[in-house]
Amino acid sequence: MREIVAYCAMAAGCALMLVAGAMVLPAQIGQNSLPVLHSLPALHSLPSPILDAMRVQPEPPVPAAVFRSPRLNKRLNVYAGFKDALYYGPEWIHGSPAPGRVGNTIIAGHRDTHFRFLKDVKTGDLLQLDYAGQRFRYRIARLRIVDKTDLSVLQPTPTPTLTLVTCYPFYYIGAAPKRFIVSALLQDAASH
Repeated sequence: MREIVAYCAMAAGCALMLVAGAMVLPAQIGQNSLPVLHSLPALHSLPSPILDAMRVQPEPPVPAAVFRSPRLNKRLNVYAGFKDALYYGPEWIHGSPAPGRVGNTIIAGHRDTHFRFLKDVKTGDLLQLDYAGQRFRYRIARLRIVDKTDLSVLQPTPTPTLTLVTCYPFYYIGAAPKRFIVSALLQDAASH
């Protein structure tokens, strides 16, 4: 009986590792950390139910913007306008204004991949968003934790604002009950 339990536990562990790999692999590809996978055509042609679940796009999606946190030495591609964008990186929320424009530019990301670093940001930190040939510099004005049903953080603002949204607590297992919100105000913009 003990051996059966041990084999079941090993099988469950392997299954969880495959599921985690299926989630992390596109995230790494979206940030260009694993470009070599796109040069492996055999991966895309192997018949396998496991690989079917882990299959990646033949070409990585094109980022809409590039996000930077200089103090934390973080650079992330931001995606928009296609299904499952959050698997590849933070997603610019459809309907929110372009960076630098009046209103609330909203970017969401997963707490367990791309936006894990948000646990280390501080009020006053500088954030940068490169978009359409310009670099928009924002300064963090407010950090807060809200209930996942609180949609007030998505409302338009009277000034150019960047809002970053991720699930909270950062190390919670399962569907997190709260959201971690970073609100940053536009400082300046320049061509780059």
